[in-house]
Amino acid sequence: MRNLIRALLALACVASAATPAAVSARDRRVYHVPVLMYHRIARAPADAVWPSLYVNPTKFAAQMAALDNAGWETITAAQLAAAVAAGDTIPKKTFVITFDDGTVDGYENALPILQEHGFVATFYVITHKVGREKYFSVEQVQALALAGMEIGNHTSLHVFDPLATRSETNALVRDAQDAIELWTGVRPTTFAYPYGYQSTNLIASVRSAGIQMAFTTHWGARETPDSALSLPRVRLGPWVTPERLVEILGYWR
Repeated sequence: MRNLIRALLALACVASAATPAAVSARDRRVYHVPVLMYHRIARAPADAVWPSLYVNPTKFAAQMAALDNAGWETITAAQLAAAVAAGDTIPKKTFVITFDDGTVDGYENALPILQEHGFVATFYVITHKVGREKYFSVEQVQALALAGMEIGNHTSLHVFDPLATRSETNALVRDAQDAIELWTGVRPTTFAYPYGYQSTNLIASVRSAGIQMAFTTHWGARETPDSALSLPRVRLGPWVTPERLVEILGYWR
């Protein structure tokens, strides 16, 4: 009889531990969704300070066509964040396109190409530059959102000071959150660190602002719930051929 009781108690302990263990394993799920990082979709001027940030519109069109023809489909960074947080399955050949800074060529050159292939993307805007020369207007930000694009947070000023106080980093993040919500009616859930740099205070401000996912400029494609505020991306420049891009994405998916 005692042996039977011990056996039943042992089974009860195993059953009670099963659910927490399953949840824990789900929380630790690792995704490998490539998140492409672009800046300018335009011809680099002769005096460009950072020519590597420019991708010719013709090449960008060829890159998107190659991915489309290879069967790749897009989701926004916000959709990726929600899926990772929920532990949802993400189909193979799914990728994310991001554009940093919010320069006008993203609207004039990138958007028509994206729409041609039925792709969506995330545009990380510097809110205090919206309305300035070479940057999105408020109307263009709104048009992008209406077209199904995500407008993400790239701070209000695009500065990085490792010694900035928590109050200062709060302002950089929350001012941009408020502006984007005012313009689009949607409060951002994803973020791109200016220059890819992080500090303890900036990460804390991002977390307190309700951001679910934040990106650096480190290379890679690996997303987990625990690392969601320090994720890598696949940086692209004028040197990446369409064929090479398909190979790069295929490595992960």
